[in-house]
Amino acid sequence: MADPIVDYVERRDGHKLAYPAVWDHLLAHASPQEAMEIAFAAYTRSEWFPAQSALQRVIDSGDADAAPIAAFNLGVLLEEFGDLPGARAAYQQAIESAHPDQAPTAAYNLGILLEDLGDSAGARAAYHQAIDSGHEDVAPRAAVRLGVLLAGRGDTAGARTVYQQAIDSGHPDDASMAAYNLGVLLEDLADFAGARAAYLQTIDFGHSGATTMAAQEALRDLGL
Repeated sequence: MADPIVDYVERRDGHKLAYPAVWDHLLAHASPQEAMEIAFAAYTRSEWFPAQSALQRVIDSGDADAAPIAAFNLGVLLEEFGDLPGARAAYQQAIESAHPDQAPTAAYNLGILLEDLGDSAGARAAYHQAIDSGHEDVAPRAAVRLGVLLAGRGDTAGARTVYQQAIDSGHPDDASMAAYNLGVLLEDLADFAGARAAYLQTIDFGHSGATTMAAQEALRDLGL
């Protein structure tokens, strides 16, 4: 883990206290759990390559819990570093692990990455993987994101379906957002009764302040 004293000295003096050989030596004798701590310490010091090496070591260990976590974190690191093909491969490793938390989260992140790259088909597939996982947090978040993607491409029926999935989840944030997005969609389709019902549902959830305020404003615009 990061040592607060070392971290303070590094920030104060503006130079690193650990040399590449030190990271290599530590990794050579580290367990998967220790390698995760080394990766964290390296990342917090902006030591990208030691962090990457440490995460890869954990992945290669095949540890049932640590390896999927490392694969997901490697994806985040590589995406931040601009290595999008590498990030995509790392997320895919996490997905294929079928880890109950890391796999759906990696699928969601992969969906965003692919969407940003203009691969809407790949993004849709990744979001569906996240939704199908049934993860209590990631699945409704992915449903909202997919709904926005589908609505933007004119697939209003598909958008309505996934928004409803997010609403049915009852998630404190994403259900409210999905209800609001559904209201906007239905209003654009001139289904004003359906839009009112969706906006009222957004308000009834009462979890997201900004979303609730937007729904109230939309209802005023509809004359309700």
